Amino acid sequence: MTALLLVLLAVVSSGVNTSAQDSAAPIAKPSQSEPSAKRRTPQKARANDAERAAAETRGAAAGAITGRVVADDGHPLTNISVSFSKRGNLNMPGSVSAATDAEGKFRAENLYPGVYNAGVYVPGYTRVREPGVERGEPLYYRPGENVTITMTKGGVITGTVRNANGDPIVGAPIRAVFVRQPDGRTPRNPPSFFYGPPRASDDRGVYRIFGLEPGSYVVSVGGGGNDQFGGPFSPFAGEMPTYHPSATRDGAVEVAVQTGQEASGIDIRHRGEHGRAVSGKVSGLPESESDFNYSISVSLTHAASGIQENFTYLTGRMGDRSFSLDGVADGEYEVRARRSSRQGDTMASAPQRVTVRGADVTGLNLTLAPLASISGRVTLEAMREADRAASSCADSAPHAVSPPESLIVARREEKQADTATQSRAPSPTRSDAAPDAQGEFTIRALNAGRYRLEALPPGDEWYIRTITLSSAAAPSPKSGTRRAPAAQTTSNAARDTLLTLTTGQKFSGVNVVLADGAASLRGTIPADEGRPLGARMRVYLVPSERERDDDAFRYASSSVAADGSFALTHLAPGRYWPLITVADND
Repeated sequence: MTALLLVLLAVVSSGVNTSAQDSAAPIAKPSQSEPSAKRRTPQKARANDAERAAAETRGAAAGAITGRVVADDGHPLTNISVSFSKRGNLNMPGSVSAATDAEGKFRAENLYPGVYNAGVYVPGYTRVREPGVERGEPLYYRPGENVTITMTKGGVITGTVRNANGDPIVGAPIRAVFVRQPDGRTPRNPPSFFYGPPRASDDRGVYRIFGLEPGSYVVSVGGGGNDQFGGPFSPFAGEMPTYHPSATRDGAVEVAVQTGQEASGIDIRHRGEHGRAVSGKVSGLPESESDFNYSISVSLTHAASGIQENFTYLTGRMGDRSFSLDGVADGEYEVRARRSSRQGDTMASAPQRVTVRGADVTGLNLTLAPLASISGRVTLEAMREADRAASSCADSAPHAVSPPESLIVARREEKQADTATQSRAPSPTRSDAAPDAQGEFTIRALNAGRYRLEALPPGDEWYIRTITLSSAAAPSPKSGTRRAPAAQTTSNAARDTLLTLTTGQKFSGVNVVLADGAASLRGTIPADEGRPLGARMRVYLVPSERERDDDAFRYASSSVAADGSFALTHLAPGRYWPLITVADND
């Protein structure tokens, strides 16, 4: 990795929004949200009645999220549905939707305090990532914000599907699975063979998959077992997937896709081979759910790539808990069962490695076990009036926030000592939960492993002061997590946000303090004439104050966009050294 030191000492104070294009001694400016569009006439929107009633009981007022949906050339996208779903709600309330008008503007109403995801679907388009946001990382919004959502033309993969005789196949289900980012890195979240609907070939055997994000894909026809592509009566039921050009997954050729461009000639010669079966039973379900009150998914994952290639569902109405995954090609796989519920008491089996070599695999026993959880409390620490008057925030009015507008994140550490035995089964690398009105939160359905705790503050003006683990609640050293001392300092608290969970462990006693008065740093890194910026460039902030060396919350980083822009937000007031790093291709 190559590192370059910016000749700039960033001094950020409470409420300062600093530009890296300013002088070496930046002028402090209040951090304020910049609206991108005026509010318009309300569009039709629907809200969840239970959520409204609960919010009204707490005395919370409903708000709105406004904004625009535009193409990357600035033109408005009209009559587009924008839906907002609240994060961290166990009972999954219905989303609130609004349509864009002739100017691409929308207004989603009846949104109570909280953190929301935005869903936008424009056929043939993909969403433009904001500066500093990694691929796969969600974007969040809060009532009162005004946002601009930019869409760009996606890439296209097209080709022809033919049988062994060279005749076109009509109605063949084709899928493209994202396997690699443009810079060569594998995606954070494991790819799924079943992500998105398949595209069928036409009467000429021609298929066309559009609206793809830039990166590398593998393209396949058929496969997926008896539960997909039309059920057991589908002509492709029980077949192994055939990957471009005419191979199993191990021999698949990746297809590079670029924004707005077409990758043509991606032809597939259908093999039409029936695969093997992987079968067994699922055990460990509580006796209380022995009749009809459960639904279990069983998935099969390609061990080397992490692609989920097959799955099936079991319900109480099926009489027993036997499963069979058909159409499996020879190779190494992992099989896993999972039972989810609206109450949050998710159970899962450990990934079980199987080898398919010319014969069916039978007699597997997938034992369900409760998953782990992390719970604690969030405290919002508002800036005192005297401190506000003496800071850069003196001219900005304080914005009232509540705990549900923050988000607590548990990020799974991906690197392990023994990468040869590391599971590639689909497993979220990040899980989150929103606190309730009292600040209490619980992050559920966590697999055993090492997690780092993070927090998304309730607004641009807030930052993480501390995240501490209660010494009374911390697990014993045998579990792999350090016990926090009784009188814990901020620096120790920062280091101890990395913890190890065992299967089914309920870790409690996490205390998160979010403070008012954050700063931000934005800027642009100019490229040399005729030389583009590196695809894996990042900007880091490192505390220049020696006493802050051990405070993890004084370190920040941002990826650099293609135009050289970067954004670092939610910064604690202090003095920092900016660094630029360019990672090697490997």
